[in-house]
Amino acid sequence: MIDINWTMLAAGIVFLITFWALTGILFRPLLGVLDERRSKTSDLQKLASEKLDYHEALFREYAEKIKQERRLGYAQAEVSRKEAMLERQQLLGKARGEAEALRVKSRAQIEQEVELVRLKLRGKAEEIARVITARILEKT
Repeated sequence: MIDINWTMLAAGIVFLITFWALTGILFRPLLGVLDERRSKTSDLQKLASEKLDYHEALFREYAEKIKQERRLGYAQAEVSRKEAMLERQQLLGKARGEAEALRVKSRAQIEQEVELVRLKLRGKAEEIARVITARILEKT
């Protein structure tokens, strides 16, 4: 006949009681702590990912604003440069006009002085010619 080994049955019962006790006392709280830790870790990872996405978007926004401001600055500098060039051209035109007017005025003044000197020289030349003629006539 088959003999039942009562020690094996007692060990099985002790194992089941110990497993049931450990499950209630150790395994369930440990699994709860691990689940809570996993949940907090995943929540923190989500929060970190959201903050990283926010800061990356903010960085891109700032970079775009910097680009826009640079473009605006370059455009303003170009406008200022064009205005300065236009003012320069106007000043050069004005200076050229003044220089031309001064040249014309000076030329007219010089021509008047030349004509005046020419008249004086003509008068002196005529006087010298009369003196020379008188001396020549006196000798003959």
